[in-house]
Amino acid sequence: MSIELIWNKTDCVLEYQGITIHAAPRDYPPFTPQAIIEEQDTALLLNPPTTLHDPGKPAWYLANTLEDNPSHPLGSVVVKGQRPRRLMAIVHDIERSPTCQPAYIQTAWLNVMAAIQENQFTTASIPLLGTVHGKISVKDALLLLGESLRKNQPTCLEKVWLNLPNDYGCAILETLSDSTTNGTR
Repeated sequence: MSIELIWNKTDCVLEYQGITIHAAPRDYPPFTPQAIIEEQDTALLLNPPTTLHDPGKPAWYLANTLEDNPSHPLGSVVVKGQRPRRLMAIVHDIERSPTCQPAYIQTAWLNVMAAIQENQFTTASIPLLGTVHGKISVKDALLLLGESLRKNQPTCLEKVWLNLPNDYGCAILETLSDSTTNGTR
């Protein structure tokens, strides 16, 4: 007999400067967000969870497509879709090793927060940038998010779904709380 744990959404909440942050796994959204932030690469090839988009064409077609399409600068944000809006944070360059670095994430967070403010989003789904497709540690990703919220918090933002990997629980909010109240370590 197997026992399945049920995610308790009510205990995973942190209040920070007027923003209610809900920490929940990717499979258990606590609310429907107006904006969904996504981790993406310069050519917009990454899809959840960690696969390259296969256009169903030969490799030479993909190579020609990459040459013909302009790449997006690291740290930029590409906004697409309607409801919800997709804010694709460009934090990977698949031609570099490593593909993702904290500096790219810091710049992307600055641009994500500006896009949230510009579009007056009150709710957003936020992954830990650098952990979805990259090798940034969850703790480092949380510290980068906390620093961004301290410096660039959109005044319109009321609720955030901190979109966690499924193997992380509510305790992760302690790290975010420490990073936002005590400064980056």
